[in-house]
Amino acid sequence: MSKLQKDSLMITHDEEIGVVYYPAKGAVSTTTPRHAQVMEQVWQDYLEDRLSQEDRAAFEGYVERSFADKPDLPMMKYTNLLETRTLGRLEIMVANKCNLNCRYCYAHGGDYDCESQVLTPESAKKYLRALFSERYISVDVVMLFGGEPTIAPDTIRTICEFFEQYSSLGLIEKMPIFTMVTNGTLIDEELAQTIQKYNIRVTVSVDGPPEINDKLRVDKAGNGTFAKIERGIRLLQKVKNPPKALEVTYTSLHQELEYSSKDIRQYLQKYFGVNGKDVLIEECSYNGYDDSLVCKYSNNQRRDEGQCKLQSIQLRRALSRHSFCDLSCGAGNYLIVLFPNGEIYPCHHFVGCSEFLIARFDGKSFDFNNYLIARKKLAPSHKLLNSACNDCWLKAICRVCAASILLSNNSNNLGKGTCEDMRLYYKTQFLALAKEKQQSEEDIQT
Repeated sequence: MSKLQKDSLMITHDEEIGVVYYPAKGAVSTTTPRHAQVMEQVWQDYLEDRLSQEDRAAFEGYVERSFADKPDLPMMKYTNLLETRTLGRLEIMVANKCNLNCRYCYAHGGDYDCESQVLTPESAKKYLRALFSERYISVDVVMLFGGEPTIAPDTIRTICEFFEQYSSLGLIEKMPIFTMVTNGTLIDEELAQTIQKYNIRVTVSVDGPPEINDKLRVDKAGNGTFAKIERGIRLLQKVKNPPKALEVTYTSLHQELEYSSKDIRQYLQKYFGVNGKDVLIEECSYNGYDDSLVCKYSNNQRRDEGQCKLQSIQLRRALSRHSFCDLSCGAGNYLIVLFPNGEIYPCHHFVGCSEFLIARFDGKSFDFNNYLIARKKLAPSHKLLNSACNDCWLKAICRVCAASILLSNNSNNLGKGTCEDMRLYYKTQFLALAKEKQQSEEDIQT
């Protein structure tokens, strides 16, 4: 066996169970807490070169025998936008302007620090014809995004009608799934009917009861928005196409007012009559707009329960893969965002960053000549090419986004919290998963 690297093993334990994870094989084994404790110490001595040559060879042999029946995961192959005829997701930025001025907005009021623009129905048809007559024959998901997309309801309807027509004529292989992220305040009866007709899966942003929401999600004049958000949600419920999710940005203000994430979830679940699992709670991230709203924790164990469940699912999926994936998302590979002025970027986080410009509409078609240059700029988002990720045992599982890697001023502050926080957190997830599996096996035996 070749020399073990820093990312070769993860060993953790508590008082009940021990877990050993071998990332290159995607393999996990369980053991006793004492055995894991000893292994962990030997592993640390190995990494810090405190073992004799004989002991090093013995440890390498032990690890090799322990996972001998598990093959190494092959590297996942990626197709680029010039090689495929199918898009996974097309984000359409209907408008890079917003009627609100949320205090924590990472898009800085919705314009992404660019000139505010609204995609017109006419431009939408031109752009989509160019993409789906010349280059692509299918897209799985069309995401209507902003800013605030409901600023332009006619454009939303036009986009849906375009895909309906192209699908009926056989010009694309299938109708895509439509999704939309909105603040909900501009939804009226006519737009609710459009949403219902095309079964648009809507996520509405709301941060809790008026006491907290109206301090965070305010309009341009600083007024609270809960009543308008509620009206939009009730209209969607009336046409029997209720929001698929309510999305909360959990902040330090929630903490100061003593609202736990559980409190917020229960309130929204009861008030709007939604399933608790459909209340998505994301912690406020550093945004350069109001970083004082980033959550303050004394330790890593106080994360939202729903977010823990989501990341547990992500861990299960990662461990069930039959290949190694070193990308967190498909930005620039099978995911693109279309800006109102006809520019295409890897995703909305890259909007306005000229070095990541993928293509531009020239009046008749999209010029992708810059794509390969932009793709090289995206290369460090591959974790095997990123110095902060390459020697980390978590790289096949961690869901840090490409923009966090490429645009962050601090390469060790990727995603939520520090990388070390994330590693510690996922160790608890490995232990929880191992215990669940052990209990399931015991139940079968009895």
